[in-house]
Parts: sequence; structure tokens; C-alpha cells
Amino acid sequence: IIVCSQTARLVHLQAGYSSDRMIFIPNGFDLSEFKPNLQAKSAIRSELEIDDSSLVAGMAARFDPQKDHATFFIAVEELLEKFPNLHIILCGDEMSQENADLMKLVSPLGAQNRFHLLGRRSDMPDILASWDVAVLSSSYGEAFPLVIGEAMACEVPCVGTDVGDTADLIGATGVVVPARQPHLLADAVGNILSMSVGDRKNLGLAARRQVQLKYEIGSVAERYQKIWSEVAAL
Repeated sequence: IIVCSQTARLVHLQAGYSSDRMIFIPNGFDLSEFKPNLQAKSAIRSELEIDDSSLVAGMAARFDPQKDHATFFIAVEELLEKFPNLHIILCGDEMSQENADLMKLVSPLGAQNRFHLLGRRSDMPDILASWDVAVLSSSYGEAFPLVIGEAMACEVPCVGTDVGDTADLIGATGVVVPARQPHLLADAVGNILSMSVGDRKNLGLAARRQVQLKYEIGSVAERYQKIWSEVAAL
């Protein structure tokens, strides 16, 4: 039994699955696809009319209670007051102006020109590469959040809630805060945005190195191939 996260392993053990037959192999990331890309960063910001001097925080997550956008927007309200040049990019299913429930969260903040609601996008490597910090505010249900690893591979520092394997994935390359704590989330994101460009770049470099060392798709595939070979030999 192969599980892609330690959280999934615990859930299945509690459900009665055999620990002796369970192996953890994390999800892998294609570093040739998800990578820093200054050309893409410039193109995305130009598309959205975000100037080069602005800061960008983004979250890629479908509109779903699991992702806890309510907590995210409370944190964003604090951040918009502290950083007048901050823009927020949101993408994923139903992350568009046509979603009335989403607009109930956006409209009261009175800064709609600083929100960019992109819906589902097929160019996520480019989108992620345009951010200064990636955020995931999930309150439950995560196992191994791919978008965090993808952003890290693009050299984008991440702030995530302590749900699933997020803390193991981010490690020391970003910040992990408790779920449903918007003020702590805002502080964590604000601390990264307040860094110098050089310090934030170094944090992003460390994030990509973490992915290279632990989650590179080739090494993950080799672990699957080893298991299949062992099973075939039985």
C-alpha cells in the first residue's frame, strides 16, 4: 500500500490498514516545468496590469470550505492596510467575479483593483512564478498540497496552515501557522513581504532546493519502479 503523505498513512492506519504493508512515497514535482521564470513573471504582471514595484501574494485553490477563504480574506484585509502596493492573485475553480459568494468576501475590502480573480488557469507554472509569496489557508482535509511544492519549485516562499503534510513540505523555507488563525497568517505573510528582495530571493532558492532534494519527480519515480520490481520478483 503506497501512500503519498504521512497524514494519509495515519488515516489509513486508524482505519485498520496494515502498517507492515504500507510505504510512504511523496508526490513528485517536475522541476523542468515548475521553475523560476522572469519572462513569465513579467508577462503575467503585464497581463494583469501590475507594475514591477508592486508586491504579489497569491493562492491557488478552488472555492471550497476546505480551503478556508474566509480566514484568508481576514488576513488579506490586514495586509492590504500594511502594504499599499500589494496585489492579490487568486485562481482555481469558481475563483471569479461570477461567484457571488466569493464577491461577498472581496467587495467589503474596498480594493477590488488590487484583486485578480483568474478562475481556472492552464498556465500555472507561469502564474506561480509571478508571485512574491504563495499562501494556502486550508483548515482541514489536506494530505500533501501540490500547489505548495509547485510554488516552492518556482522559488516562491510559502506560508501555509499546519494541515496535512504542509509543515514537512515547507520545512524551514517558509512559514507554517495554525489553521483558522487569520492574524497569525497575516503576520507570517507580512514578514515575508517585508523582507528585502535579496532575502526573499534566498528563501525562494532554499525552497526550490528542498524540492530538488526530497521531491524531484525522477527520484520519486525510481522509488515506484523499485517497488514494482520487487513485487514482480515475488
